[in-house]
Amino acid sequence: MRASLFIIAGAAVLFGMYFGRGLFMPIAIALVLSLTLSPIVRTASRRGLPAGLTASVLVVGLATTLLVGSLTLTQPIMDWIDDAPSIGRQLRDRLESIRKPVEAVNEAGKEVQKIAESEDPTVQEVSVRQPGLLNRAANHVAGIGATILVTFGLTLYMLAYSSTFYEKVVRVLPRLSDKKRALRIAYDVERIVSRYLLTVASINVVLGIIIGISMWLAGMPNPILWGLAAMLLNFLPYIGAAVGVLVSAAVALVTFDSILQALVAPLVYLCVTALEGNFITPAILGRRLELNPVAILLSVLLWGFVWGVIGILIAVPLLVVLKVFCDHVDGLHGLGEFLSGARPPPDEPEEPVATPRTAG
Repeated sequence: MRASLFIIAGAAVLFGMYFGRGLFMPIAIALVLSLTLSPIVRTASRRGLPAGLTASVLVVGLATTLLVGSLTLTQPIMDWIDDAPSIGRQLRDRLESIRKPVEAVNEAGKEVQKIAESEDPTVQEVSVRQPGLLNRAANHVAGIGATILVTFGLTLYMLAYSSTFYEKVVRVLPRLSDKKRALRIAYDVERIVSRYLLTVASINVVLGIIIGISMWLAGMPNPILWGLAAMLLNFLPYIGAAVGVLVSAAVALVTFDSILQALVAPLVYLCVTALEGNFITPAILGRRLELNPVAILLSVLLWGFVWGVIGILIAVPLLVVLKVFCDHVDGLHGLGEFLSGARPPPDEPEEPVATPRTAG
């Protein structure tokens, strides 16, 4: 009975967030941003700078970066969207030209096509054209702008008044031990999440620069766009690297005539992301914040279903927030253990060797 109620409540929450994405999505993004930047605001406050001033500088800096990036990349992204159908046709033709072992399947397909064409010449094919991607995007510009504005506004207020919120929590709790524990959990979650997200963001920026330069050296089109895509995709461990390798391989097959030359870009992408994911990031962050790959996949699928592309991008940060919170709450240690990555087995103590007694 309890499990059924839990499932029903979880489904109700998910559908509520799905239909109320205009309200809940800005709150979630603002929460992640405020947890990431709060230690910076608090450090500046200790040095005499007002929290509101520091928060304003950070939020304005984020907004300016987003605006400049959008203006810089709008034209390349629009060109890619316009060229997507032709790229798909070229890729299909290229794969057909190098797929000799399945000629029998192609012949069978041609026979089926002949039968279909000979059935009734009076039947006309009717196709319904859907609105283009650009038209749909243009129709949602106002909604996207409002979401961004609300997100940055919430982030500003969360950063500027986080200390006030913690003071309210302390006043509400009855016992001194509860007050100390609540503050300890809040500050630990804030510190660990901030360290994780700032470190991962810095690593992803460097990775994006390296990928962009590598794509430029390999002769790929739009290397700046490749760098930005690599930076964003790398927020999704395992999944982002796989998507980047597959997309770079597809574009390289269309761009270059030689198969060997087309393999350079995806191989470079694979090597760079494998080096980052298996050695650099674990060495910097340590094993404590490694996540379960199954939990990552489930989180990406869940938030992608609920909030689309934005949900996919913030799925892992929200998962990190949940894991750190579970690690600090006694009743949620089991869930936190499930969200954790594989841990090395503890060293087994050596069994003492029994020494034979000597008769004396």
